[in-house]
Amino acid sequence: MRYVRHKIQIDEESARQYILENLDSCHRTLSKLLISRFSNSSGSLFALVYDLIEWDTTNGYRYGASYNGGKSLHEASSGDMLSWLDSPRAGMIAFLQDYSRAKTDSLVMCYDWSETRHLLARKPPSESQLLYYNDEVYRVVEGGEAQFSPFECLLRETDLEMLIGICTSSKNKLPAVIESEDVFDAMVDNTRHIFTSAFDGEAYLVWSPEEESWGRDKGSGFNNRRESGNIEA
Repeated sequence: MRYVRHKIQIDEESARQYILENLDSCHRTLSKLLISRFSNSSGSLFALVYDLIEWDTTNGYRYGASYNGGKSLHEASSGDMLSWLDSPRAGMIAFLQDYSRAKTDSLVMCYDWSETRHLLARKPPSESQLLYYNDEVYRVVEGGEAQFSPFECLLRETDLEMLIGICTSSKNKLPAVIESEDVFDAMVDNTRHIFTSAFDGEAYLVWSPEEESWGRDKGSGFNNRRESGNIEA
């Protein structure tokens, strides 16, 4: 089994709603702003999934997918250890590398669900770069980074219960402690991709909101490398 990039066309609305629901469950400053900006947006969606997935018998995006005759991922792999290099996580890292490589002012940011600023102060230094806003913790890779290690570390430290992240950009280096919500406004303005884990951590969804939706009046309607050999950023 190996990962593929699957363009979502038939079930676009369901996939978008799943991403918005994940954002809504975060209760973080950035997630609220993303919902406000993009809840009524369209835009392309794709999934990084194992190639034996059966879309017709897979129910939604929250629980484990169905593979190769209605089997679970473990059953479909015959209980063998799957190659990490063929996994959707490897595909997600490759996508983030490509995005970052193409933009010298790139910024890839993920929520850290498991930590608060207060708790991290008592722990050894983190491998990944941290940003704080009040007690919220974000992990980032910035500055056009193209190496594998920072992105592997980013996902390893944030993809625990559920991964939520964005691909955006920043002209200036961000301070370790964010003092104003205006910084998040700028991140949302520059957001090109929103990504999240799916199928109980077996895969990832990537949503690229359309440009025509950027800059719309705020107001949420939500609460009322392998398909072609390359992964585009």
